[in-house]
Amino acid sequence: MDTAQTGLFGISHARVTAYAAVLLLCGVVGWQAIAQPSAVVQNETTPSTENVQIAEDYLASLASTTQTAGYGNITPLGASIFAQALIAYDKALETSSSTDVGLAAVQAYGTSVRPSVDYKSYAAGDILTTADTSKDRVLAYRADLRTALEPLLENKEYELDIYAQYVDTKDAKYLAGLHSAAQNYRIAVSKTEKVVAPVDASVYHASILSSLSKFASTLEALADNANDPFASAALLRTFLDAQDGVIASFNSIGKYATSKIL
Repeated sequence: MDTAQTGLFGISHARVTAYAAVLLLCGVVGWQAIAQPSAVVQNETTPSTENVQIAEDYLASLASTTQTAGYGNITPLGASIFAQALIAYDKALETSSSTDVGLAAVQAYGTSVRPSVDYKSYAAGDILTTADTSKDRVLAYRADLRTALEPLLENKEYELDIYAQYVDTKDAKYLAGLHSAAQNYRIAVSKTEKVVAPVDASVYHASILSSLSKFASTLEALADNANDPFASAALLRTFLDAQDGVIASFNSIGKYATSKIL
C-alpha cells in the first residue's frame, strides 16, 4: 500500500481534507445564518470506538502538519464529530460510488449536528412550592425571581459577541469572559433553586432552571472548544438551541404571571 497516497489507516489525504473543508464550510454557513437557525435536528449515530480512534489518530497526525491551516487543537468532541462525518460519508457511498454524494452527506450532517452538553435538568417536583396561588403571592414570587436572577445583569455583553471577538483576536481574555458569563448563570441558578414558587408555577420555574443550566454548560463548552474548528462550529448550533430554550422559558413564566395578575 502506498502510504504517500493513502495516508494513515488507509484513509486518503484528499478524502480527509475534503471532510475538513465541508465541515468548516458548514461552520461558516452556520455562523452567517445565526439569525435563522435550522429547526431540523437529526439524531446522531454513535461512532464506534474504532472510528473514533481512527479519527483521533489521523487528526493528531494532520494537526502536526497543518497547524497553520487551522486544523490543529482538535478536542475529543471535535474528533467525535469527525468520526461521525466518516460514518455519514461511508454510508452514502454504500448506495452511490460518487464522492459528491458522500460530501453532500457530510454537509448534511455538518449542518444538523448539535453536540449535547452536560447540565442539570429540573422537573416540577424539584421545585420548592407553596399552595398559595393568589395574585399577591404571584407578585411576591415575581419579585423573588427577579432578585434571584440579578447575577445575570453582570453579563454586560452578548455572549456570542464575546466569542466572535476571540475568533477575531485569539485573545484568551475573551474565553475567560465566556467562563465568567457562564458562572453568573450558575449563580443565578443556585439562587433560583431557593425561590419558593406558587405550586401552579412549578413547571415554569423548572423550565427556567433547566434552560439556564443548559446555557451555562453550553458557554463553557464553547469556550473549552474554541480552538477546535469542528467542535466550535457544531457548538454554535447548540448555543442557538440553548438560547432559544432560555427565551422560551422566560416567555412562559411571563405569560403565567400575566394571567394571574391581570
